Amino acid sequence: MGVIHKLKPEVIKFILDNKQANPHLSCRSLVALVLEKLQVTVSKSSINAIFKENNLSMPVGRRQKQKKKFNMPALPVIENIKSIAPTEEAQKPPLNESVKPEKEESNLDEGLVKEAEVWAERLLQKEHERLEQERLSQQEQERKAEKDIVGEDLLSLQKIQEEEYARQKEAERLKLEEEARFIEEQEKIAQQEAQKKAEEERLVREEAQRKSEQERLAKEKAEAESREKEAERLKLEEESRLKEEQERLAREEELKAERERWARLSEEENNKKEMLKGPQVVKEEVKIDSLSTLSLPRECTGVVLLKAVDYLVKGSTQLSEAIQRRLGYPKEEVEALTQTLIFQDVVGDAPGALSSVTRNEISADKLSSYFTQMLELKTMKLDLSRLLANIFTESRGIKMHFIDGNVVYLDAQMHTLWPTPYTPHNFSATIMNVKDYINRYFFKDGNLILFMAPGYDIPTKEFFTLLLKFNSRHETADNLILYGRKLDELENIILNPEESHSLLFALWPWQFTAYRKVKRIGEFSLQHIDCAKKDLYLAEIEIELLQPTSMQSLSLKGCAIKLAL
Repeated sequence: MGVIHKLKPEVIKFILDNKQANPHLSCRSLVALVLEKLQVTVSKSSINAIFKENNLSMPVGRRQKQKKKFNMPALPVIENIKSIAPTEEAQKPPLNESVKPEKEESNLDEGLVKEAEVWAERLLQKEHERLEQERLSQQEQERKAEKDIVGEDLLSLQKIQEEEYARQKEAERLKLEEEARFIEEQEKIAQQEAQKKAEEERLVREEAQRKSEQERLAKEKAEAESREKEAERLKLEEESRLKEEQERLAREEELKAERERWARLSEEENNKKEMLKGPQVVKEEVKIDSLSTLSLPRECTGVVLLKAVDYLVKGSTQLSEAIQRRLGYPKEEVEALTQTLIFQDVVGDAPGALSSVTRNEISADKLSSYFTQMLELKTMKLDLSRLLANIFTESRGIKMHFIDGNVVYLDAQMHTLWPTPYTPHNFSATIMNVKDYINRYFFKDGNLILFMAPGYDIPTKEFFTLLLKFNSRHETADNLILYGRKLDELENIILNPEESHSLLFALWPWQFTAYRKVKRIGEFSLQHIDCAKKDLYLAEIEIELLQPTSMQSLSLKGCAIKLAL
């Protein structure tokens, strides 16, 4: 069975439809018809293969034609009856003379009929032979034509196969060339990538070497600077130590001179008294004067003022915390030892003077051991010097930052709310004190008590922001930023938005009168306030406060206070 090559479904359908409509169409006719109607060239062998696949091929052999009607030729008329030889029956003598003419006529007719039949059969046989010869000749012609068609189809198929083979060879050659070109390009790209990668690695190595060299130089420079700074620091420490030593020696000389002067004055006074009163009285006066002399240095050194300053700046507390983190001693013990070291040279050698200032009794051995341990900590001096430098650093105010980006300002002592960071310098405080305030109000159970800054006749937007968002979980304050005198940020303290805090504020009777409305007020009753040690009249009150710029209002419940009814 033939194979159909490169025939579209619409071409095959056109061939089948025409063949089914007219079974007598030949392959050659359909080739011309397809070319005329569809402008497609199809071989006879392809059409014949389509016929065979769809059982449309004509039967093998001569095509059956319509049989021609054979007309029986007219029998010839016999004019001379005598020429016909009589049959044997005719030669027999008649049996009856009366019927003899009828029998002779009957025999003559039968002979003519038989002769006509024989002649007709011969003619029919010759016609059949002629038709058979024509049929065989036509079959021979058809076989010859079929052989010619098959030969042409085979030649065409062979040519098509050769062309297809040549195309395949050409396609394979082009494919191989394309693959070779692709491989060559890939190798070229890979080579370029390898070169690029090698160049990048070289640049990376050079950059790493350059960075390493820079780091080495920077490290050497930093080490040199560190050595210079350490040498300078040691030099400053040595100078400071020498200066302190000189001051201590000078102070001891002054104290010694002062004691000698007072001793001399006391001796002169005792001599005068001895001359006036007698031996026993002089002895008692000397005892009293000697006690006074021992107590005078403690009273004249200004220990009270130094203790007050230390309490305000919390210097000894900060030093104790820094030392306690290094040594691991209990906090109270480290604080007592540190205060004893600070005040022992100031109060002098008067009995009980040191313990009256530090309120601690510490043995000399324990104090010496503590001081030795401090000296063994090499970096402690640097930490303490930095700490001492920061003890007197003041914070001008606190910037309270909220989650939604709003900002309000508090003074460093946390008394007043301000719309601007330029708070008065009188409200400044040391960083340690500010941290104590923040720890008390935001990390313990203390109540934050605030006033609005003076000089404003209407509630400010910052005041309303604080009231609305102070305890809002999604909008509350998340950072407290301490800033200095030049508005430079000193420290940032992070708050926990999950925690709630207490806020109290007060309004004077004349404050915001045009923007507040009393909604309800209860009866005043006399109450004793223990913390104030006063009797005040108190009543529950509810007011509505309005912010005219943003047109926001607040309903507040609180307490109305009167000194007298």
